[in-house]
Amino acid sequence: MQAPVTNGDNVATIASSIKDAINAVPALPFTASSSAGVVTLTARHKGLCGNEIPVSLNYYGFGGGEVLPAGVQIAVATGSAGTGAPVLTGAVAAMADEPFDYIGLPFNDTASVNTLVTEMNDTSGRWSYARQLYGHVYTAKIGTLSELVTAGDQFNQQHITLAGYEKDTQTPADELAASRTARAAVFIRNDPARPTQTGELVGMLPAPKGKRFTMTEQQTLLSHGVATAYVESGVLRIQRDVTTYRKNAYGVADNSYLDSETLHTSAYVLRKLKSVITSKYGRHKLASDGTRFGPGQAIVTPAVIKGELLATYRQLERAGIVENYELFKQYLVVERDASDPNRLNTLFPPDYVNQLRVFAVVNQFRLQYSEESA
Repeated sequence: MQAPVTNGDNVATIASSIKDAINAVPALPFTASSSAGVVTLTARHKGLCGNEIPVSLNYYGFGGGEVLPAGVQIAVATGSAGTGAPVLTGAVAAMADEPFDYIGLPFNDTASVNTLVTEMNDTSGRWSYARQLYGHVYTAKIGTLSELVTAGDQFNQQHITLAGYEKDTQTPADELAASRTARAAVFIRNDPARPTQTGELVGMLPAPKGKRFTMTEQQTLLSHGVATAYVESGVLRIQRDVTTYRKNAYGVADNSYLDSETLHTSAYVLRKLKSVITSKYGRHKLASDGTRFGPGQAIVTPAVIKGELLATYRQLERAGIVENYELFKQYLVVERDASDPNRLNTLFPPDYVNQLRVFAVVNQFRLQYSEESA
């Protein structure tokens, strides 16, 4: 926002003008009051989340018409840090068993993130066999390289994407999380396996030039489970949406769930399988292979289901979701359960397509080829 200053205005008048300009924009994350030439900003929402609200002068500079008038000086003081995190148990309970594929989390403190970690887990959460709701959580944090590395190291969960942004990023973390969630939702809805890289975070103000992470620093963040962004022509864009998962249960490095696209692809495939089986074989009887039942009988055998799964895999292959059909066919197993005669056990080993992220070149130049061209 901009505050006008007229020649002859005193300190109190200028402070009042700044206060009025701030309070005229209800979308800002704070309110303002002024007294004796001092403008005090108060976060609209209490707690830790207010500590990352950026405050700076003349972001766009002279070229953008933002400069201090001659004779006017403004100092931005360090604010009083907020404390406390929201209790999200009620919000999570209200979600019940409704599907939410893209969950934007405006809070990045450990307690809040862990609440969603519990909700998303594979054992009893949204990704468990008992609920089969799936979904992915996106949150954001603003900080120094070391602060973001520390934040990333706190978690090791494949259903959480924590995006890190420079200290001088001029958009609050909750808005960054909302923007990234929305952008990912549009991309993933169109194609769950296609990378979200280059996605524009519309309206988000990046850190100024000279205060952005270098490529080496971005790689450091990625290696600690922190998703990254980059700036092109003044526009903030997604660089890579990694998850916080880095190590398996033995503490050994594991890239199985490195990229969020892998999880979205898994949800897509699982839902496809469920749709095919429940739509086509919703009220069928189950018999063993070789059973000589008559025509018109609503009966399936392991071989029938295996054929259906192979046909479905071909469809997924044509859709650009999976690859290596012949190896999948070799390793696919469908058999009746030895203890429960009403159950089919399936080993479904899809080979997901991946994302083009690295283009490696060895530039072996010549000043002149000695051979004559054919």
